[in-house]
Amino acid sequence: MKKICLICISWMLLPGAVQGLTFQVSDIRPSHDPDVQHLVPLQDLNGDPTAVLFVKTDILGVKMTGNIIDRPRPTREGYVVFITQGTKMLQFIAPHYTTFMAHFSEVEGGQYYEISLTTQEGADMVAQAAQQASHLDIDHTQVEVSLDVASTDLAASGYAHDKALVYLDSSLDFSQWKKLLVPNGPYEPYDIYGNKKNPCCLRIPAGEPVENIFRMRILGLDTAVENFEPNAAYHTTLKLIPKNN
Repeated sequence: MKKICLICISWMLLPGAVQGLTFQVSDIRPSHDPDVQHLVPLQDLNGDPTAVLFVKTDILGVKMTGNIIDRPRPTREGYVVFITQGTKMLQFIAPHYTTFMAHFSEVEGGQYYEISLTTQEGADMVAQAAQQASHLDIDHTQVEVSLDVASTDLAASGYAHDKALVYLDSSLDFSQWKKLLVPNGPYEPYDIYGNKKNPCCLRIPAGEPVENIFRMRILGLDTAVENFEPNAAYHTTLKLIPKNN
């Protein structure tokens, strides 16, 4: 059995960093978005269908904790999460934002919902926070990447092919991620929702070693995965630590 990594995240705080921005969360409402409606709700540990929640936001690097099955899926306008029936709260976290616990009416399994996640701060402060959250200075940052197996059956989610699918940690955009990837490596940038400017994923040929994808000389890799398997999905999580020098 492959090892599933325990993940911890440390955000890099730069000089003059913006901190303490606040979230605002709308009331929960039914979602009729076609990009969400085509998703089949996952099952929880009891075999019951989850609810599908579309979190509409342009805030960079949002993390969510709560009764979530699998991991949030990035979309063009935010994230999609699968939450267990009866869930009434989720916690939202993002670099330079104050952690926020959102409360809403309990959700029903098999239903589709959406909420909007915004902030009350001015555009300049939000833009500065986003820039700092996505900044990656290799010379002054120690980078660690955790890679774990999310699924070994992409056919169940409708994305079956002879390649592996790797979800990239959304705390960096793809232009920053490229600093951690082997230049011209055997991978194809890919986005489930067609976002060519900032793709969420990589498609990798089956059997490809991890060292052919990630730049091992500049990052530490925490994983038991040695080669990418066909029809399997993987998730990455970054840990960014400022160097002392």
